Amino acid sequence: MGHSPRVILLEFNELCPNLLREFMGRGFLPNFRAFYDSSTIYITDAEEEAPELEPWIQWFTVHSGLRYDQHKVYHLGDGRKFEGPLIGNLLSEAGVRVGIFGSMNTNYERLNGYYIPDPWDTRAEAYPGWLAPFYNTVARQVQESSRNDAFTKGDMARFGWFLARHGLRLATAWNAARQLIDERRDGGVHWRRACLLEHISYDLFRRLNRKFEIDFATFFANSTAHFQHYYWRNMDPERFHIPPSAKDHSSLREAIQYGYQSMDRLLGKVLQDYPGSKLILATALSQQPWDTKKCTFRPRSFEQLMQFAGVAGEYQIKPVMAEQFHVVFSRNELRQQAAEKLRRLTVEGRQLMTVNEEDQGLFCGCKVTEYEYLDKEIINAANEKQRFDQLLYLIHGLRSGRHHPDGAFWVRNGRHQVVDQKIPLVHVAPAILREFHVAAADSMAARELDLDDLAHCAATSV
Repeated sequence: MGHSPRVILLEFNELCPNLLREFMGRGFLPNFRAFYDSSTIYITDAEEEAPELEPWIQWFTVHSGLRYDQHKVYHLGDGRKFEGPLIGNLLSEAGVRVGIFGSMNTNYERLNGYYIPDPWDTRAEAYPGWLAPFYNTVARQVQESSRNDAFTKGDMARFGWFLARHGLRLATAWNAARQLIDERRDGGVHWRRACLLEHISYDLFRRLNRKFEIDFATFFANSTAHFQHYYWRNMDPERFHIPPSAKDHSSLREAIQYGYQSMDRLLGKVLQDYPGSKLILATALSQQPWDTKKCTFRPRSFEQLMQFAGVAGEYQIKPVMAEQFHVVFSRNELRQQAAEKLRRLTVEGRQLMTVNEEDQGLFCGCKVTEYEYLDKEIINAANEKQRFDQLLYLIHGLRSGRHHPDGAFWVRNGRHQVVDQKIPLVHVAPAILREFHVAAADSMAARELDLDDLAHCAATSV
């Protein structure tokens, strides 16, 4: 493999400590088991409750070492507004070679290494610039994940050519081809594509770490978090008052387990490729079953929605995640007029859209989350009417998983210990900096956790 990073932070978003234990116990996750048996095991506490319990908030806490009430990063994209240092900045400035691959809602730009922004960032640019073809393609696919036509054959050909020149392994290429063949036979397994993208990304991650001789690297993976949000009902229908829809594909019953097993295979590659690196597995938060009727709606056409609202002038739509999107305007007065028009959209007397004003535009999303509104009428400022389901559509079905503040934090150091005491999430950044003998920022108050010395913790050997 050549050069190996000294520390790799695997950011496996929202994996659940209890599901990891369950699936390991059933023999489904051999690589997680091997990692677990040679690691110090912590549970992190996000120290937040909804609505401040969101991955784009908690991952920023991981990178900044600050609580939400200190960093104030609330929406996807807000990380770009933060002016303080993150762990990657501090390490890079200290001469450490840094690679950031997909870490959510960060504000990195030029580093002493490379930077692949998260795919929901509408303003970021990959560094160095020659990584743009990869990032731009992935970002468009992820932001438009609810559309099956977001990724054309031409896009795929150009994407494949880039990957072939930058580390794509034959086994990964074969799995990609097999996924496409499976989709042609049965379109209902399209959801598995998200897992495939993570394995493709890992091949590039592996190549970049060697090319740039990286000392500290992060790798972010999100597919299983999405499966938990929408398919817990399919996995365990007895927990829920509303059963899965009869229209749901039968494969969705295994979607969450499939996600964990896909990440297990990914972890196996990491263990094989980086046997001498200190590996850290972090999830930042987790999920729990949610027996609710809440669902997510997205505009069928952003332009159609804006036209019905009466929004005029030049603007640009930048989708983010699920129901959320940015609207960027050429002039400030257009932004203000559009905000008023969008806020005047109502359904059954309720405001339809969440509308937050930003420096260059608006951050919007459908505020209504109840399934029964699909056949209602939306009314605009001119008292014109349009059926809800003609302007917006249901994506991914009813939600069935919601966030929980507990997160897994496993430090692979060759010994197995389980630490009973939960640690605040803000401890992660200073602990990583300490590993490289780099001083934490003055704003980082938590400095107790040492990745090697557990004398301060009530550790129990198992």
